[in-house]
Amino acid sequence: MTWIVQEVGGARVIPLARELDAEALPALVEQLEELFSESRLRLVFDLSRCPQVSSNALRLFLQVARRVESQRGAFALAAPTAEVARLLELSGVARLVKVLPSVREAIEATAQRDRLATLAEVVRQLLARAERRGGS
Repeated sequence: MTWIVQEVGGARVIPLARELDAEALPALVEQLEELFSESRLRLVFDLSRCPQVSSNALRLFLQVARRVESQRGAFALAAPTAEVARLLELSGVARLVKVLPSVREAIEATAQRDRLATLAEVVRQLLARAERRGGS
């Protein structure tokens, strides 16, 4: 199975339109590996048509969040169905991964995080420059 990756507002959006079980996850992981090569990846999983998620999928959400954020990117889950939202809450995933009610809000949230990362990088560069000048 191939997952569709859409570019929307500078973010990569993957609509997860089927149950995320042991059969579906390997193809998704393979496609994600290709995306992880991008620096400062903004990634959104659209869960609006995903009826259920397995414990492996919940684990994957956490792994993706860690990996994307370690590369100064941003990750969010968007528009989960009521059942999936409940699982995200009960499992604790919703405390560790940004979950938003719509894809649009998730894209905006990843853009905001990207802007903050850019600002933080500029501040680091300015501080390093000031330190070099002060040290000479």
